[in-house]
Amino acid sequence: APVVQATPQDVDALVARMEAALNSVEQSQGGVVKLRSAEVHLLTQFESARDLMLTILKTDTARTTLLKIFGGDCLRVARVRAVLDQARFSPMHRNDQRIPTCMAACKSIEDVLNDMGLAVALKEAKNQAGRDAALNEQKRLDSQME
Repeated sequence: APVVQATPQDVDALVARMEAALNSVEQSQGGVVKLRSAEVHLLTQFESARDLMLTILKTDTARTTLLKIFGGDCLRVARVRAVLDQARFSPMHRNDQRIPTCMAACKSIEDVLNDMGLAVALKEAKNQAGRDAALNEQKRLDSQME
């Protein structure tokens, strides 16, 4: 397989798709068909994120691409983690293997960042992503109340 040259923009787009898909799952609660479709879409995003992270981990032995994409403020990997942590699946999809395998890929990226001395930035980014996620959840609940 050719080496995938992922860019920060690719990952930003992927994270945005993950967040949109998560939002769609949350808004589809109560509708069986809509929920099923939204969950399948979210799982597809998990699969894409997992494959991209694993490809970077496997091919980027010098870790330059990994640092360029996930290093710095570490917000990209933190946003991926936030989606993974927030996602709640119905019994039909709860045991889908894409969930734990994407979690594991995310954890591997986090481990590399920690090893490279970015533990503090990563922790800050996770706190930030967690706050953003909580804020979005509140907005969604407020809009349902209106």
